Amino acid sequence: MNKTPAKRKMTHVVREKKRKNFTDIIKFAVFTVIAIVVGLVGVGIHEWYKDEYKPMHETVIDVNGTKFDMTYYVDMLRYVSGEYYQYAAYFTSYALQYIEYYELIKQGAEELGITVSEKEITVLIKENEYDNTPAARDMIRASLLIPLLEEHFGSQIDASTEHNYVLAMFLESQSQVDAVKSRIASGELFKDIAEELSLDTTTQKAVGDLGWLPKGVIDDILGNTVLTDELVSNAVIGELNSVEDTTKTKAVGYWILKVIERSAQVYNGAEEEVEVATIKAILVGSQELADEVLTLLNNGGDFDELAEEYSQIWDEDDGCVLEVEQGTYSEVFEAFVFDEDTVVNTISEIIRDTEKTTSGGYWLYQVTDNAIRDISEENMEILIGDAMDEWVASFDYDTVIESENIEEMKTFAAAKVSGS
Repeated sequence: MNKTPAKRKMTHVVREKKRKNFTDIIKFAVFTVIAIVVGLVGVGIHEWYKDEYKPMHETVIDVNGTKFDMTYYVDMLRYVSGEYYQYAAYFTSYALQYIEYYELIKQGAEELGITVSEKEITVLIKENEYDNTPAARDMIRASLLIPLLEEHFGSQIDASTEHNYVLAMFLESQSQVDAVKSRIASGELFKDIAEELSLDTTTQKAVGDLGWLPKGVIDDILGNTVLTDELVSNAVIGELNSVEDTTKTKAVGYWILKVIERSAQVYNGAEEEVEVATIKAILVGSQELADEVLTLLNNGGDFDELAEEYSQIWDEDDGCVLEVEQGTYSEVFEAFVFDEDTVVNTISEIIRDTEKTTSGGYWLYQVTDNAIRDISEENMEILIGDAMDEWVASFDYDTVIESENIEEMKTFAAAKVSGS
C-alpha cells in the first residue's frame, strides 16, 4: 500500500539558507537592472549632476556662518529682478546685498531679543500666495522685523528735546552772500530771497524755512552738507551766518568760450549735414569767479592755463578743448557756438547756463529761536532711521564671505532667471 511521503520539517538553518538564496537572487536582479539603466543613461546623469544639480547646491555667500547656495541665490535674484527678469544680469550684485542685509538684520535682531515666528511668516505666505521658498521667507521675515526694530530704537529717543528754528538758503558766491545780507538789512524777508535765489532744491521749495529742528536731522534734510548740527547749535539767535560748501552741486554754471573751428559733417551716410565745432571752454560755478577769469583773459591771460586752474571740466588729455555736435549741449551754449555771427578765436562774454551743473557755493543761515519741544513725527522718523543705519553699519561685514568664483556664479544665476 502506497503511502504519501511524510513532509520533512525544515530546520532553522535550512530556512535561513533558502531565504538568503532568495534574497541574493532578488539583489542580483535589481542590481542587474540598475547596471543596465546606468549604462544606458550614465552619461546623461553625469552631465545633469555637473551642469544642474551640483551648481545649484554650491555655496554662493556665507554670512557670519550661515551659508546660502545657488538655489537660494537664484530665487532671491528672481525676486529682485521682478518683471525685468530678462535683465537679471544687472541685478546680480543687488541680490547678494539683499541676502547679506536680510541675514545680518535677522542675526542682529536676535541679539536684541527681537524675533519673528515661523508661523507669522507662513500666514503672510498663504495670505499673499507667495512661493514658500527660504528666500521668500527671509524677505518676509525682514519686512516684519523692520517695524519691530523701529519701535525698539524709537523707544530709546527722548520724545522732547532742544530744537532750533532754522532758516537757510544756498548761494553761489561770497559776494552774493554779502548782497543778500544787505537786502535783509534793508528790510527784505529771508524767505522771499530764498525762494528767489536759493540753488538748493529743499530750501528753495521751503522758501528758506526749515522750521523747528532737533539735533540730528539737518544732515538728512539737506543731504549731508557742511551746514551741520554743530554750526546751528552754536549760532547766535537772529544772526546771519555763512559757510562755504565746496562739494554741493547746483543747477547753474558760467561759461567762457572760444570757437576754434566750425564745419558741417555727414555721419553714417545720413542725408543731412550736422554742424560741429571745436571750441575751448571754461566752466565755473559763480558769476563772481567768471568775472575774475574773464578779466584775466582780457588782460592777456592764457586760456589753457586759466582753464586748468579754474574750470570744472578740465581734461588731462584734451585740456579745455571740446568737440561739440549741434543739438547736444544747452540752448545758451549753442546759441553762441553755432551763431554765424560768432567770430572764430574770439572770447565770449560770460554765459549763464541753468542747464549745466557745477559744484560749490555758500550756505547763508539763521537761527531765529531755540526751545525744548516735542519731536515731530516726521523728524522722529529721521532720527529712528539714522539710529537703524548706525546699527546696521556696526555689523561685522568681515564675516561675509563670497565664493571665490562669484562672477561665474552671477553669470550662471542670471542665465537661470532670464531664461525662466
